[in-house]
Amino acid sequence: MGRRVDIGAPELMLGGALVAAAALTWNFFSGSGGSVQPTGTDPGSSGLTSDWATADLEKLISFGNALQLTDPTIPLRVWANESDNKATAHNPNGDASGLFQLMPSTAAGLGWDTSSDPTLANFRALSVSDQLDWALRYYAPHAGQLNSVARFYVANFLPALLSDADNPSFNLTGALGSQGDAVYSANSSFDTAGKGYITPADLVAASVRATGPRTNELIGRLQALLGVA
Repeated sequence: MGRRVDIGAPELMLGGALVAAAALTWNFFSGSGGSVQPTGTDPGSSGLTSDWATADLEKLISFGNALQLTDPTIPLRVWANESDNKATAHNPNGDASGLFQLMPSTAAGLGWDTSSDPTLANFRALSVSDQLDWALRYYAPHAGQLNSVARFYVANFLPALLSDADNPSFNLTGALGSQGDAVYSANSSFDTAGKGYITPADLVAASVRATGPRTNELIGRLQALLGVA
């Protein structure tokens, strides 16, 4: 998990306009219209993922439908590196919080009351399902555009550069001009090759490295719930 730097939200998110899960539907596996519904059974947690109830996984399915995701595991793979898929995750350097490491200024733009919760402690106390409601507010402007780990991660990291996410070698931090050095310095752990900048390929590689037993169990539970072998 990188140390986030708030650079004033290079692209404004929807200010509290929650997109209902029923408003946008998609078939995860065929790309055709239609809402995906659970058809299998959640085998439950071995203990690694007991903080995620079956209802939370069902909420993640609705979240994916709303964002028109063709692969419902993408958020879990990205959030593995951000938070280990833990709603309680907290990076004190900037107070990035929760599943998708929401920053306080971004939270305020989404409608969260940061005057009474400046470090997002109350946000971290929300359930997984309740945090997914706020995650939907954040990602909703990009519905239909997040169908790869690279795209989803760039939307999480630097959403203004989403159009460049398909170029694995694009210099994301360099595109920020004078702000790029601070963002790179705070998140240099992505750059394992020591290039001096961060690319979409670096974000994907970090996601792969972070996808361990906990995230794999969540993916397996989600796929079982969807009836996918």
